[in-house]
Amino acid sequence: MEDSAKIGTCVEHSRNNKYFVEFVEHQEKLKAKNPAAYEGVNLEDDGAFLAYMTRKYFKDNIFASLVKVIIGIAVIIVSRILIAKGGSSTMNIVSIGLFIVGIFLAPAGLIFFFSNLNCYKHYKDYVTGRDDPFMDKVIKFYS
Repeated sequence: MEDSAKIGTCVEHSRNNKYFVEFVEHQEKLKAKNPAAYEGVNLEDDGAFLAYMTRKYFKDNIFASLVKVIIGIAVIIVSRILIAKGGSSTMNIVSIGLFIVGIFLAPAGLIFFFSNLNCYKHYKDYVTGRDDPFMDKVIKFYS
């Protein structure tokens, strides 16, 4: 019971933030373009807000996750070059540290990328009206 109270509080807080205002403005623009499609539709629907935020968050982060993968691979390559080149013990320690950072950064970026693609697929299914049990569960959880 406490969880549902927390969720209700989160929904109330989300209605007062800038993202919700941005969402309502977005909905009003869409309604102005095609009034017949939005006739009788609640422009402040929690499910539509959740779908909008999912799209905004995950689509933006797909690019960021690819950047993490590229930086991770670049760091691994640079560290391997520094180790192969040889040098002072301090440089070797720095190279090993860079290698460890790269080893964790590249897979983390890949995991982030594929999870974002998966969530974006769920969002597209929800928006296009296809049955998507995952989004139904998420909307039930937040409403």
